[in-house]
Amino acid sequence: YLERDRLPFDVFLIDECWDMHWGDWMGNDRWPSGMRAAAERIRALGYRPGIWTCPYLAKADSELAVEHPEWLLRLRDGSLVIFPMNGPNYVLDPTFPGVCAFIEALYRRLTEDWGYTYHKLDFLRAVFMYRDAAFYDRSATRLEAYRRGLEAVRRGIGPSAYLSVCGGHYGGSLGLADSQRSGSDVTAIWDEPPALPKLKQNIHRTWMSRLWHVDPDAMMVRRREEPIDVPSHSRLSLGLFTDAEARTIAVNQYVGGGMVCFTEKFCEMDADRKALYRHVIPSVNAPSRSLDYFAPRCPSLLRTLVRPASPDLALWATVAVCNWDDEPRERTLVLSDQVLEDLAGERFLAYEFFSQRLLGVFGRGEAAPLGTLPAHGSAVVKVLPWDGHTPALLATDLHFSMGGVEVAACRAEDDALRGRLETGWRYPVSVTAVFPGGADGEAQTASVTVPPGEREFAIRRPAG
Repeated sequence: YLERDRLPFDVFLIDECWDMHWGDWMGNDRWPSGMRAAAERIRALGYRPGIWTCPYLAKADSELAVEHPEWLLRLRDGSLVIFPMNGPNYVLDPTFPGVCAFIEALYRRLTEDWGYTYHKLDFLRAVFMYRDAAFYDRSATRLEAYRRGLEAVRRGIGPSAYLSVCGGHYGGSLGLADSQRSGSDVTAIWDEPPALPKLKQNIHRTWMSRLWHVDPDAMMVRRREEPIDVPSHSRLSLGLFTDAEARTIAVNQYVGGGMVCFTEKFCEMDADRKALYRHVIPSVNAPSRSLDYFAPRCPSLLRTLVRPASPDLALWATVAVCNWDDEPRERTLVLSDQVLEDLAGERFLAYEFFSQRLLGVFGRGEAAPLGTLPAHGSAVVKVLPWDGHTPALLATDLHFSMGGVEVAACRAEDDALRGRLETGWRYPVSVTAVFPGGADGEAQTASVTVPPGEREFAIRRPAG
């Protein structure tokens, strides 16, 4: 599919589906050309090859478990530690002589020989979650054992490869992980199990972006009423979100401000759902901050300070406003000191992304009406300082930042706004500007549509 329609993301990751036995890490017969050939094909498409592993686990029938039973972690009573995931698994003891050398050699092979320079490591908690674990090195704590193994991975992949940690320990991964999961596994239905706890985890952990790229787990916005092909995980392959919920799932990727991750069969996707990805790729690279952090159910006001790519543009903020209730709700956005932090001026434009609508010009402390948000729906509002005299870039309909990542240059003239787009998406892009002197005496808008493949735009002041 990507040979026909290349999408502008960075890494193509082969997740858990390629391995023969956990612990041995050789390709299965679903990859007849071999895993090195798969990496070469990914690279030929212009993507970075990524691969999934769980380095601390070994299946009971793996060669590793049969040939090196002494490497397996035991409890204080001498019994083997069993980690249940897709059946029972043994756990490696990173403190046993030879184990870290094995891990280092494994990841050197995956990186240097096979060509995978992005590594997603899963189920790392298996090493530190058992209080009664008896490590070979009795002086090692559970986290010291965990870190020894992770250091061996880093030595094997080298300093320039990317290390993504899932199910690991936040403190124990500091300085080693390039990204860490901020939420639990995604679901394909809003309330089976509830999606909100998963989104809430990401919302409460956006601050971690100062340490690594936060990973909210994969965005899934497909429509699908039947599972794909894996009975034990069939519900994960469904796609039963409403349109409002799908938009909120996309907003969750934006507010994390770090990694944008997704999993789809694009050849089956409806065009409107596929188009949601253009709103979050590339990452805005700025985490949101919850303005109502201690809301009893979940924060619903998520502010992102946007530092635009264009040197001609000043700072603005976006605020994602979410309705976590099961019923529609009227919402407003008060331009409080928290919303306006770091923004100069006394008058501000408020523009809503999904409706592509100017809500008005507001002063500090005033409320911008958003109307009714559907159940589990959201709005994204751009708050932009405006002097009331100078034409300004108001928004695009491409990215939730509304010009932060996709507008490379922009300059205001007396009667026009001119600029340049930079995007890998092949969509027409609507660009909206604001001019002084409308019928209300404060603001009037004008828009142009930039066809796919074109870059320059010029928006002229409306007549009259």
